[in-house]
Amino acid sequence: MKTHIIWIEGCPLVTPKGYTPKYGKLNDFPNCCGAGEGFGEKIIPETSYGLRISAACQIHDISWEEAEATWEAFHQTNAMFLLNTLSIIRGKSANKLTRSVRNYRAMTYYVAVEEAGPKGFWDLKVEQGKIKPEESPFYKEKKDNIDGYGDIY
Repeated sequence: MKTHIIWIEGCPLVTPKGYTPKYGKLNDFPNCCGAGEGFGEKIIPETSYGLRISAACQIHDISWEEAEATWEAFHQTNAMFLLNTLSIIRGKSANKLTRSVRNYRAMTYYVAVEEAGPKGFWDLKVEQGKIKPEESPFYKEKKDNIDGYGDIY
């Protein structure tokens, strides 16, 4: 996916090329962190120790929508999420202590998306019609291991 940088409140954010946010301030972005409805939505907060990161979450959602159906695109969009979260933290944290604690949480969010996100990403690609259900690594009848993920899914 081709990307570019946008600036919001002094924070550089990596977005899909051509994306223009509707919001001029970080706190204006809607709540969109979490894995859809249900349990995933409840356990993923919109903040990192009081700092709103919804802009990074929305850009991540849009990136998943626009991404091709490849493992490379999955990892690229997740890396963009981490970079954007860290950029917001770096630009908006008052001191080194809060920045350090928030950076740790950003890494936790990133690892969670990398570990728990593959099925959701591939289900989205099927829903979008970018791949057939049987082309998904999570197709129920597929018996072999998928890209090193083994039997965990």
